Amino acid sequence: MKNYDYSFVERLKIASMILGIFFLLDQFSNDFVSFLFPATEGYFKWGIRMLLEVSVVLLSVCLIFRENFKGGLERLTLNKSLVKAFLFGMIVTLPTAITYAFGSGFQFSWKPEVILFYTVLSPFAEEVLYRGLAFWLIYRYLNVGFWWAAILPSLVFGIGHFYQASDFSEQIGVVALTAFGGLWFSWIFSKWKNIWFPIFLHILLNFWFELFEVGVTALGDTTSIIARLFTLGFSIWLTLKKDKFEFLRFLNNQQ
Repeated sequence: MKNYDYSFVERLKIASMILGIFFLLDQFSNDFVSFLFPATEGYFKWGIRMLLEVSVVLLSVCLIFRENFKGGLERLTLNKSLVKAFLFGMIVTLPTAITYAFGSGFQFSWKPEVILFYTVLSPFAEEVLYRGLAFWLIYRYLNVGFWWAAILPSLVFGIGHFYQASDFSEQIGVVALTAFGGLWFSWIFSKWKNIWFPIFLHILLNFWFELFEVGVTALGDTTSIIARLFTLGFSIWLTLKKDKFEFLRFLNNQQ
C-alpha cells in the first residue's frame, strides 16, 4: 500500500474535515431533507436522503483531495469491479439465503419498494458514508491503523440502528450486531480494496432477510443470527485464501 506523505497538520486537517462531514450527514441529513421537502414522506423521502448523502460524500472527496469526478470515484474505489464483488457476495451469502428459505418454508414476500429502498439504495448509501468516507479515506490515505479507523464509524453505524428495537435488551443486541457488522464490512473492504465488496454483502444480506421476512429488526431470530455468523466466517476464510485459489485470485484482480 502506498504511503501518502501528508504532514501531521495536514492529516489532522483532512481527518477533521472528513469526520465533520460524516457527523453532519449522519445526524442532520434527514432533518435537512425534511426542511427542503416538508411534504415528502416514506420511501421517497428516504431515497432523497440517500441520494443527498452519496452526492455530498463524492463532492466532499473531490474538494478535500482536489480531484475531479473520476478521481473522487477512484478515491472511494467506486470505479472498481461490480461484477467480481457481486459474485463474492452471492457465494458467501448463499448459505444464509438457503437457511432463510428453509426456515420460511420457501415462502417469500416480494415488495418492490422495500427491495429498492431498503435492500439496494440504503445499503449503498450507508457503505459510501460509513465505509467509504469515514473509514476508508482515513485508513487508506492518512495511514491510520485499521482498528483506529474502523471503530468510530462502526459504533455510529450500530447506534444508527437503535430505533429498530422496542426494549432495552433488544436494542443492545441490534446495536452490537450492526456495529460488529460494520467492523466486518470495514475489514472486507480493507482486504479487497473495493467498496463494492461490502456494498454487495450488505445488499444481499438485507435482500435475503427481507425476501423471506426473517424479522422486523436487524437482529432477527437465533437461526438467522447463526446463518449470518456462518456467512461472516465463510467470507473471512475466503478472503484469507484469496491468493491461494485461481477463482479468488480472479476476484482479487481489480484490473
